[in-house]
Amino acid sequence: MRKHLENAALLALVLALSLATGCQLYRYRYVSFDKVPGAKVESVAPAEVENLVFGSTIPVEYSLAREGYTLRLSVDPRSYFPNATVELADSRGARLVPRPWRGAHADRPSPCGSYDGIAESGQRFEFNWACGDNANLDEYVVAFDVVGENLGVKEEALQFELKSDGIYCLRDSL
Repeated sequence: MRKHLENAALLALVLALSLATGCQLYRYRYVSFDKVPGAKVESVAPAEVENLVFGSTIPVEYSLAREGYTLRLSVDPRSYFPNATVELADSRGARLVPRPWRGAHADRPSPCGSYDGIAESGQRFEFNWACGDNANLDEYVVAFDVVGENLGVKEEALQFELKSDGIYCLRDSL
């Protein structure tokens, strides 16, 4: 009898929790390099976040040929947050050196973009956007240097756009 009461109480608790949870809607947003001069879309794919509706395909890989090196810019379609991976596709002895302070504003406690997963070789890094739509236009930038013995120091400041493609639902407590 006691076991049945415990199971009934557990069932009631689960039902109460499921009634108290809702669904919060979010716009799916991604980093787009479509307007970067010389950027070429190499592949597109659908966003793969759970519960996405009204989504289509988005650019997930770009190439950007510069004198002396080529960059590959990749967007992870499985991430809920705007992101990009920047890597040297054709390095010729060069390495990437992120410049996170570029585009940062003194009125903000931290920059809008974070630079993570920096490869020890300097061949790649990950960029993640954290400010949503609450940023100045000059903050929408992925900034880094390409440094190489034959190149010297080449500054890159890739202006990007945040684009939307559908909405998704995440369960949230009320």
